[in-house]
Amino acid sequence: MQYYIYPAGTNGKAIFEFLSIFEPESACVLIDDSSREHNFEFLCQNIKNDDVILIASKWNYERLCNRLKEQKIDNFINGIEWIGKKINTYIKKRRNRSKKAIGIVLQHEMIVKNFYGIDKDLEKFGYELVYIAGTRELYEGIDSKYLRTFATDALLEEIDSIDLIIDTCGEPTNLNVTSLDLTHGYQGTLHYPFADYTESDIKFFSYAAKRNNYVACGGKKIRRGYEDFFKQCGLENRAVDLGYLNLTQTFKNYNVFLKENGNFEEEVVVIGFSFLTLEDWKKQLVQGLLDAQKKVFVMAHPIFGEQIKKDFLPLFAYHTNFLQESDFKSRNEIFARSICLITDSSSVGYTYPLVTAKRCIVWTDDKEKYWTKKIGEEHYFDPRLHVLCSSVPEVLQVIHTLPESTEEFRSTIQKYREEECFHFYDSREKTLEFIQTLLK
Repeated sequence: MQYYIYPAGTNGKAIFEFLSIFEPESACVLIDDSSREHNFEFLCQNIKNDDVILIASKWNYERLCNRLKEQKIDNFINGIEWIGKKINTYIKKRRNRSKKAIGIVLQHEMIVKNFYGIDKDLEKFGYELVYIAGTRELYEGIDSKYLRTFATDALLEEIDSIDLIIDTCGEPTNLNVTSLDLTHGYQGTLHYPFADYTESDIKFFSYAAKRNNYVACGGKKIRRGYEDFFKQCGLENRAVDLGYLNLTQTFKNYNVFLKENGNFEEEVVVIGFSFLTLEDWKKQLVQGLLDAQKKVFVMAHPIFGEQIKKDFLPLFAYHTNFLQESDFKSRNEIFARSICLITDSSSVGYTYPLVTAKRCIVWTDDKEKYWTKKIGEEHYFDPRLHVLCSSVPEVLQVIHTLPESTEEFRSTIQKYREEECFHFYDSREKTLEFIQTLLK
C-alpha cells in the first residue's frame, strides 16, 4: 500500500514531511504535474485499490475530487484533515491534562529568535509547552524532553488539542483555539502596499486575519494601520498594545554591547531592503555610495531579501568599502559602526532608529507613487524617524548633515519611545501578563 499525496504544493509537501517524520515506514509519492515521472496522468495508471490518495488542498478540494472520480478513482480522503487528526491524537495522548497547554509555532529558523525565550518563562509559570515546527530541521532541533510535532500551513489550522497558540508569522490557526501573533515586523501591515502581492495573497491575508484572535502591536501609528486593515477585512480591531518584543530586547542588547565595547567612530551606511528583486536603482545607489567613498553594508531581510545579498556580491565584492557579514561579529556591531540605515519598507526602518537614535533614510525611485501606498489613511513613512530620498545626491546630502542633527534627533527618539511606542522598555513583561490573562 502506498500514499499518493495530491497535489505536491505547500500542503502536499507538509503532509509528506509529517509522514516521513512520524511514520517513516510509510511509502509516499507526491503527485506533481510539473514532473514527467510523477504527474497526475502517469501516476493514475499505477494507483492500486489498496492505495490511498491524500488530497492536500483546502481551496481546490472539490475540483481535485472530481478529477480523481473522472479517472474512476475513489480511494481518496481529505489528507489535511486526516493528518490533523493524527497530530491532535498525538498531542492528547502525551500532554498533561492538569496543565494549560501553549503551542509555540516555529515556522522559520530566521524568526525563531523573536520569541526571545518567553516560552521558557511560560514553562516556569507552570504551563505545558507544545512546540509546532514548520521544518524538519526545526523539529529535530527541539529538545526531545518537550512535546513537539510538525505542522505548517493548512495542517496548523487543524490543531485544536491545545489551549493557546503563539506564533510570529500570523499563520491561520484553528478557530477553537485562542491565538496570539507576536509578529516578526514592527511595521505591521504598513509594508503590504510595497510588496507585489497578488489578489490571492491579499485574500490569504484576510483569511488569516479572520483566524487569529490577537496581534501584538508596537506603537500608535502601527495600530492605526492594523485598524484600517482589519476594517477592510470586515473585522473589529485585533491589535493589542503589548509593544514589540523584538524591539525591547534589541534595545537592551544593544546598550549592553555599547557598555562593553564603547562607541565606534566608523560611519558605515547600512542598507536593509525587504524584497527580492535587484532593480537598477538599487545597484546605482550602492555604486553611488561607494563612489563617494562611503563604506556600505547590505543587510537584507533575513527571509525575503537573502537573494539580494547574493546578487550584490559579484557586483561589488571587489570594492574594499563594500563590507560583508564576515566584517562584523554581530548585528549590534553593525548598528554601532553605522551612521545611518537606508531601507524601502522593512521593519528595521523602525527598529534601527528607535534602538540606535540614528537616522533612517527611506528610498524610493518614484516619490509621487510612493505616497499612494497606504493602508487606509496610514503610510509606512514616519517623518519623525525617516527622511525620504530618491537619488544618490539626496542621500549623500542627508548623510552629510547627520552629525549636525545628532542631539536633536536623540531627543526626538526619546520622546517617540515614551509617547508613541507601547511598552518600549517592558514589552516582555506586558506580553507575559497578557498571555496569563488569556489562559485564566
